[in-house]
Amino acid sequence: MPLQLPVLDDTDFEKLLEMALDHIDSKLQADWRAASEGDPGRVLIEAFAFLTDQMIYRMNRLPEKVYVAFLRLLGVNLYPPSAAAVKLTFTALPHESPEGATQFLEIPRGTRISSDQAKDDGEAPIFVTVESKTMLVGTAVPDTPDAPLPSVTIEARHCTWVEYELAGYGAGKPGLAVQLAHAPLVAPFHPNFEPKVWVEVDPAQDDFDPDDRTINHHRCRLWTAVSDFSQSRASDTVYTLDRLAGIVQFAPAAQREITLGGKQKMLAAEPQPLADVPGNGRCIYVSYAYGGGTAGNVLAESLNLVLDHIQLITQTADSQESNTPQTASYFLTVTNPERANGGREAETLRNGLLRGPQAIYAQDQAVTTRDYERIVKSASDGLARVNAQTKRMKWTYAEPGTVQVLLIPALSSGLAAAAVTPDGQTPGQPLRHVSLKELTRLIQTFDLTAVEAALNRSQALGTSHELKWVGYKEVSVTAAVVIDEQADATSVVKTAVTNRLAQFINPYNNPDTADMTEEDTGWPFGRSLTLESVEKAIAQTPGVTKVANVTLHVAAPNRHIRALTPDWRQPRTWYAGSQNNLYRSTNDGNGWELMWTFSGETVWAIEPNPDNDGLLALVTRVDEPDSPVKARVYISTDCGETVTKVTDFNYGIEDIGWLLRANLTILLLATDQGLYEFNLSHQRQKPPRLDVPSLVPINPNNIKAAIYSLVVLKGQRGQSRVAAALKSRGGVFISDGADLLPDVAPELTLAEITDLMPLAPDWGKLAESPSTALNAEMSPDNLPSTPPLPLSARRADSHFRRIVELDGEDVRHLAAQQEDPHSYLWAGLMAEGKVAKGCYCWQLGQPSGKLMSPESWRGGSCRALTFDGGWVYAATEWNGVVKLNLRQEGARWVASTALDPIVFDPFMRSLDDQRPDYAPNFVESPTGEAEPVAQQIFRPYEPLWTIAASGKVLMTGGNHGILRRTSVSDGAGKTGAARFTDTYSESSKVSGMDKITIPYDWLFVSGIHTVDEAEPGDE
Repeated sequence: MPLQLPVLDDTDFEKLLEMALDHIDSKLQADWRAASEGDPGRVLIEAFAFLTDQMIYRMNRLPEKVYVAFLRLLGVNLYPPSAAAVKLTFTALPHESPEGATQFLEIPRGTRISSDQAKDDGEAPIFVTVESKTMLVGTAVPDTPDAPLPSVTIEARHCTWVEYELAGYGAGKPGLAVQLAHAPLVAPFHPNFEPKVWVEVDPAQDDFDPDDRTINHHRCRLWTAVSDFSQSRASDTVYTLDRLAGIVQFAPAAQREITLGGKQKMLAAEPQPLADVPGNGRCIYVSYAYGGGTAGNVLAESLNLVLDHIQLITQTADSQESNTPQTASYFLTVTNPERANGGREAETLRNGLLRGPQAIYAQDQAVTTRDYERIVKSASDGLARVNAQTKRMKWTYAEPGTVQVLLIPALSSGLAAAAVTPDGQTPGQPLRHVSLKELTRLIQTFDLTAVEAALNRSQALGTSHELKWVGYKEVSVTAAVVIDEQADATSVVKTAVTNRLAQFINPYNNPDTADMTEEDTGWPFGRSLTLESVEKAIAQTPGVTKVANVTLHVAAPNRHIRALTPDWRQPRTWYAGSQNNLYRSTNDGNGWELMWTFSGETVWAIEPNPDNDGLLALVTRVDEPDSPVKARVYISTDCGETVTKVTDFNYGIEDIGWLLRANLTILLLATDQGLYEFNLSHQRQKPPRLDVPSLVPINPNNIKAAIYSLVVLKGQRGQSRVAAALKSRGGVFISDGADLLPDVAPELTLAEITDLMPLAPDWGKLAESPSTALNAEMSPDNLPSTPPLPLSARRADSHFRRIVELDGEDVRHLAAQQEDPHSYLWAGLMAEGKVAKGCYCWQLGQPSGKLMSPESWRGGSCRALTFDGGWVYAATEWNGVVKLNLRQEGARWVASTALDPIVFDPFMRSLDDQRPDYAPNFVESPTGEAEPVAQQIFRPYEPLWTIAASGKVLMTGGNHGILRRTSVSDGAGKTGAARFTDTYSESSKVSGMDKITIPYDWLFVSGIHTVDEAEPGDE
């Protein structure tokens, strides 16, 4: 059990009175008895008992006093208040400048801004600008009626700046302390507003420091603030500052430890100052900022009064300049478009006593994750929560020794300060709604310079750190509630429910507490949001009697899934491309997080690198109506956390692949103008970059033939081979090895590269490359006048050979299967009317391949293939997912997905007569019996575009989202025949979930909630 502070004497007033009366009765044997409470004798006894009780109370305070003294010895100080921050917009009023002159308004640093509406205590908060800015004065009559007036935006802080306060005089003796006129000082927020102490210099000193300053006709020198005097020398001009108390402390004196004869250590004979002290009678001037607190969290549009003069700068035509102070209201207006935030009160003694023991474990060196959290919190008061993790435990690509520090910005409620309770504590304020937009703005404007500096000073040799802002998943709720007849107006109760939801689904709320105040520790990292907890939060709202039809809404990849793939190096991680969004799942599709949105583009292909942790290639198509197809290539080295655009393409890119050759990472692009390879540079802490492209001649007769699909296969001895399927029934080709370029490869001129890649990564590198026919003097603006020989006219030998069995076939998807020790190439075939062959399989090293059970194929075109053990799964045009057991002799294709005939879409059924080849009424069961089961799980006859399997998870995507195989069942169907169908569920729901998950580095934030009134009995 924890050690408790001892109670020196637990005797209270009642016990003292009882002891006194008992002593009188038993020991004194007096005739007097305290018969009544009003007796004068009893009154005297009660008075003495009361005084004694007070003495005992004071004595019992001694352990707490000693406790506080020990904490001070450990260097524990209470945190001062924080100054709220706000962005002020200054707008110049119309003003007619003198003829031939230009006028500017300068708003000096430290200009005070306030409100013309005082608070209840009669004082309005005062803010000061943290920097100086100048803007042009507006004209009397704008050139156009709607022309905006000149304006500037300046950051301001809620505090009062005191310049050169005479705090006291030196005594020439150690241990001097001076008390400032105002306290407490605010926590650090800007270098220009850090406290500065100036001490008058002895006139006899002839040394001159460039930082010396004349203050009130005294030459003064700037002294340096330190946390303590342990490392100070006798000549150092240093001091310590207690911000909360407003006390400047100069060095005390002590007998220092000295060494005699190089061996024996002893104390010096006389005490000596631990550092320099101000001379006798020398002036001590201090500049500092005081104030801060929650009173500065003012609402938007509330700061509108400039308290100080501004400077009017006039420049004449002959370059003469004048500068005069002016009343601000004549020349400009000021306002704060957004509310101020970040103001906090000073730390209470009670919290300091609870936090103090942690200082025992505090070190200046960052060793454990707890050390990182403490150092980051100490370096910035603008962070609400900090959580440190060993990054290698979460991500395979992380460098060993890297600590990932998750940050959450501080967000004050902005409400009026609550009344102080008798014990000196301020009760927690209710959490307010915080939007994703507001959090994004706070993050974008946050300065982490001080945090970086503190960690760089503290982290151990051989370790590194990464500061990362927590991601936020936006959740909206729709619900219906039954309102109590005795409650307030319906609109009031509905608003209360909406507010409670905004407080509950809040990154600063702890769902395990009921009060939802700012004192909560915040939403636990990794904690899911359940439908049950949301219903409970709504039911606890005053005026609500019952809750009905609660639905959770969240963003998910539920439309047009063109790309879906697992990360081969990061466990349980998947990527999905949905329209212009890149989603990622770190829990095998149980939940998805929106990582990036590519405006004006469509995510077309995603390919993780199988040999490098965290490396990911992404291709998008640029959405430009009535324009030729264009593409962009992005690279991520951290599993999609960040993406970097490496090149634009003037042509479409259908597929991408990775090739490892001689320890070089090669990116392959299957384009409408042939196959290209790039050497990719992807060093840690540096942006990825593509080198000069090389055209790979697959078909010597048409080296720029368009390509549908490519795949990289591993041979029996580990060598890599590349296969590509050409468009327009151009056939399927496979390379002899990883070296795709022949000895005489077709070279690209700079003009051809420019046509291919309008924004080349590095024109200088292109000009210097020896692998291309380039002139060093060439550039995009200086191309040769004589066009080079077009590539189509050049002949180059190819390292590829044609797979004869696929000549004339429409192949749009290739897949590789590795079944040790054999490797297989699979090709998905497109259907031609009623004829559908399914897919073709060829084992490397064999003379030919074969069609896989074409007689049992149902589904039209084969869109995609994947493999799970001995099974092959195919995404079809209209039959959902079908599968084939490769380890069973004479295996047939059977359904993997199934839809209950009761919910079969009647409208789609009516198409059977019109398109019987695309919508059959039934398929054959494995036993040959007719079994009328529609073979699509959510939208009948909708094509599936992609499918992939990793571990025990299989997912497939189409126009209406992602399906996830959750179990495999070989049970009997309604007719008694084995149906071999698997159980699938929607992995990309945007509503109707019982639970919404988040990764360890994400939290929830409220979206827009909708609450309707329900009648009793509707729930």
